[in-house]
Amino acid sequence: MWRLMSAVAALIAAILALLLFKIDACPQPMNILQYVRTYGLRIFGSPSPFQVTFLGASTLLFEDASQALLIDGFFTRPSLPAFTVAPDVAAIDKALEAAQITTTAATRTLTLVGVVVNHSHYDHAMDSSVVADRTGARLIGSNSTANIARGRMFPEDRITVISGGESFCVGHFRISPVRTGHVPLPFGLDNPGEISMPTDPTTIGDYKEGGTFAIFVQYSGRGRNIMVQGSAGFSANALQGKSAAVAYLAVGGLSLDSNETHRDNYWTEIMQVAPQRVVPIHWDDLSGPAASATPNKSSKAGIAFVEDRAKTAGIQFQVPTIGTKVDPFQGL
Repeated sequence: MWRLMSAVAALIAAILALLLFKIDACPQPMNILQYVRTYGLRIFGSPSPFQVTFLGASTLLFEDASQALLIDGFFTRPSLPAFTVAPDVAAIDKALEAAQITTTAATRTLTLVGVVVNHSHYDHAMDSSVVADRTGARLIGSNSTANIARGRMFPEDRITVISGGESFCVGHFRISPVRTGHVPLPFGLDNPGEISMPTDPTTIGDYKEGGTFAIFVQYSGRGRNIMVQGSAGFSANALQGKSAAVAYLAVGGLSLDSNETHRDNYWTEIMQVAPQRVVPIHWDDLSGPAASATPNKSSKAGIAFVEDRAKTAGIQFQVPTIGTKVDPFQGL
């Protein structure tokens, strides 16, 4: 009997040790149960904790049960045309509350570990440093994005400047940006150039592009990639050698007649990552509440283009619903 009890105690101790054993997940470890859930293996049918929510424009929220990563974080959505623009703190706070993100004023479910900015136009970078400031998150983007933050006295030690080609972890998420390009727009509306000095922009024109990135995200630094293209532009062969099971693709500007050749080349470049599913983003008007946004006339043509190409290539196509959490890999 004593031997049996000793064997049972040893078995229980071994199981507890295994469950408590930490597996490296980027810089933050997770226990064996979290690890198993992460990679799609289901314990008694439990869902993966990893989810993505589309929040309008090219703003995407990546989250698990405790941490979150935000792409862009554009919530002000000012009415246009406007002579001046500025972050709407009330709108930002409302969006953070809806997403259950902890702020300096309220403890909630999710800790925001990073805000990654695709490029520095107003509909990407205007709110990003304010979001990061109110949540304690790290701000990640080009030097132009950093200079917007610096102009608002954002802490330098929470800024990560990227140029493309890096790969690093923020919380449970691995970030790998690749320098690409912005969709070409007529009359200089693509607003090229850099923000070379710290500044707090006051007009849309002040928000220079500052370099555009394809942002690759891996949950826990392993497994399948997600690629986010916040603008429908490209740089030839920049994505060569990369892979992503899911590609979130900006479609704004693809419907322009002047961009017919660009559309074909854009799709060719996207195919280098061999996505199994494509999800169109950046299709709304950028003004008014995101929750009520619908594709505008121009973007409908861009969505139709991506849908047609995906169908021809045998790739799953999925239009996201604003504010709805999804497992991005479900069904793949």
